[in-house]
Amino acid sequence: MKKLIFLLIILLSPTMLLAEVLYVQVRSTKLRSEPKHWAKPVKELKYGDPVSKKSYSKGWYNVSYGKDSTGFIHESAITKKKVAFSSGSSGKVKAEGSDLVLAGKGFNRDVEKKFASSGKRLDYNTVNQVEQFSVPEEDLAKFIEDGKLSG
Repeated sequence: MKKLIFLLIILLSPTMLLAEVLYVQVRSTKLRSEPKHWAKPVKELKYGDPVSKKSYSKGWYNVSYGKDSTGFIHESAITKKKVAFSSGSSGKVKAEGSDLVLAGKGFNRDVEKKFASSGKRLDYNTVNQVEQFSVPEEDLAKFIEDGKLSG
């Protein structure tokens, strides 16, 4: 009986040691030192980066990335579905249609074509400008501290 238990432990150990792989589903996100949106960033992760789940609690995944980075990522930035980039015919890198975050929220090529055919002119310059806007981590930390914000 002891041999059977020992054999089961040996056979099952590798599968129990395999961490669940999750993927970043947003353009970029910070791996944070604590499970808080304003916690010190450990590393910046990009769309499609794989992370290994260590644990989950209250909307935050404790994960590891690469050999030496561990921290927390909010559940809104993570998916269990593998996301990947592919090269389009133009040579530019693009996301697979089924993996686009916006498509998951109802905005896809069909919706875009419908807008285009409606005769309405859509100007995405402001959207593009907003997407380029970034607040340095130090400024954000100072804003939170000065405003005595917590959460």
